[in-house]
Amino acid sequence: MKRAAAYARVSSDHQSETSIETQLKTIREFCKSHNIAVIDEYFEKQSGADSLNERKEFTKMIEKALNGAYDLVVVDKFDRFFRNDVEDRIVTRRLEEKGVLVLSATEGVDVSSPTGRLMRWIISDINSFYRDNLRSEIQRKVIAVAKKGYWLGGKPPLGYKLKEVVDSEGRHRKKLALDENEAPIIRFIFEQFNSGMSYRKVAQALNEKGVKTRRGKEFNANSVYEIICNPRYFGANVYNRGKKSSPHFHREDTVIVENAIPAIVSKSEWEKVNARHRPSQRKSKEHYLLRGIIKCGDCGGPMVGDGSGKYICQNWRAGKKVKYVGIAKRKVENFVLEYIRHEVLKDLTDKDFDEMAREINERTAFEDAAKQKKIDEMTLRKKEIESEMSNIVEAIAKGVLIEKMRARAEQLEKEEKEIELKINELKNVGFHEFTNTDILRKRWQHLKEMLVSDDDDLHEKLVKSVISEVKIYPKGFIKIKEKESTF
Repeated sequence: MKRAAAYARVSSDHQSETSIETQLKTIREFCKSHNIAVIDEYFEKQSGADSLNERKEFTKMIEKALNGAYDLVVVDKFDRFFRNDVEDRIVTRRLEEKGVLVLSATEGVDVSSPTGRLMRWIISDINSFYRDNLRSEIQRKVIAVAKKGYWLGGKPPLGYKLKEVVDSEGRHRKKLALDENEAPIIRFIFEQFNSGMSYRKVAQALNEKGVKTRRGKEFNANSVYEIICNPRYFGANVYNRGKKSSPHFHREDTVIVENAIPAIVSKSEWEKVNARHRPSQRKSKEHYLLRGIIKCGDCGGPMVGDGSGKYICQNWRAGKKVKYVGIAKRKVENFVLEYIRHEVLKDLTDKDFDEMAREINERTAFEDAAKQKKIDEMTLRKKEIESEMSNIVEAIAKGVLIEKMRARAEQLEKEEKEIELKINELKNVGFHEFTNTDILRKRWQHLKEMLVSDDDDLHEKLVKSVISEVKIYPKGFIKIKEKESTF
């Protein structure tokens, strides 16, 4: 007679499910009709998606099964075992390797045959689909709640506070209410911006008043921008707006319900301000040769073209507390090109090219040796990971099911993939080819031709091929850093 463990589970948040006692009764009747002896019964209230260490009874049952206590594990339905199809398959395969089968008392699948096991995996996938579909249902319900103006969690935006209300079904909900201490700050921002002030100037005015953002930080141009384009301030409740990395990214499923929450500014005022709040999308006709490599010597931040013939510190433009650093575009670009002409592409002799070739080849040999050493070290580490993974698999096969061990296996797998990626990157780049005098002379001549060209794109390409960084200091001092190997 086959020995079986009966397992029943209900999700703690689903009261309409078949009760534990009903599941166990179904399992007992199934086992009795199939001449199976129920040795132990296990039950718990947990989600099927919970990790093993949160399902104490389940873990205890699996450990005993892997140690030979049972021939079968019997459940009411397969989804009582796991709803996570990946973990389902891992644990089930471990059991089958020990000769222990998982049976469903109600779904009529013979898992002792290959066809039956295939059917079991199909059911597992269906359960996974059910879980995803359930999430979709929850999403739709949340949207319905948003349409009624209820708050869906998180910190309320500046100018608002939360108040508790009771809905038509007697449930306690939260809605946004005006915070009379903060609402004037929002009105001040809209008024100042509408009067012609820039984001940075508005941020400076707020910081001078000692006003803080919702996170308790000083304002900058971006935080002012976020407030100005938030439709909640004219009374519209918003859900599914943007994404984490780009809150204003357009989404087709965005829900905006007007007149759902108290307005701080009128819709007409909000629209008037938003008609000019976005930066101009018109591309500047100016070609900035140093974009990406020109930095502020005071704060270290990038410098950008302002569209009017200047490079200015981006941090200063964003309203941060840094010094103003700016320089005329023509002045700094001419300075860099002249530097290249006289310091980088000065007249060279064959002896100069011979010496350069020798130095470059010595450095190349050193870099290639260092690269090969790095590949060898990572290859050795990869073998160590493979050995440790084998030990973990062996431990699991022996019945050791510990959440920490599973987490360690996932960590090792991630590290192994990263190592493989790095090794492939190093190999794909390849090792350097040695140079000679003729190659260097031709390269030098090509750069000289780019320098005398009237093409701005060629000038930019030249600058970025020989210069790694240009720093501008508050009093106009320019510092240039060449790349280690121009040729």
